[in-house]
Amino acid sequence: RVPANVSKNVFSVPVKLLLNHEQTDQVVILAEFTDREHYGNIYYLKPPKDVKFKKSAVVYQMIKVVDGYRLVISADKVARGVFLSLDGTDNFFSDNYFDLIPGAKKQVYVKTDLNEDDFRKKLKITILNNI
Repeated sequence: RVPANVSKNVFSVPVKLLLNHEQTDQVVILAEFTDREHYGNIYYLKPPKDVKFKKSAVVYQMIKVVDGYRLVISADKVARGVFLSLDGTDNFFSDNYFDLIPGAKKQVYVKTDLNEDDFRKKLKITILNNI
């Protein structure tokens, strides 16, 4: 157990061992910790501009909620800097400009009064490693 307002080393391993002969510009490290809540962070061993990201395909499921939509987003490869927008409309995203790890699902709430067809037409998902 880690006390409140204290940092504590709970795991340590040499980077070379983690790499398993992979190059540092092709590796992403996902660190997760669960206590009563779940915490996670993505680490890059090189500056993101030097990481050799592969093109990523993002898919989403759209669920209608009271004041907009809940998107459940996932990616087939690491997706760096996922940016969501709705062309030509005022809107609110609960989260934006994030990274996705393959197999992980990200939920984002979008506050909008657009109907489903217009929402699908106007939703734009931009991924930095696809530009």
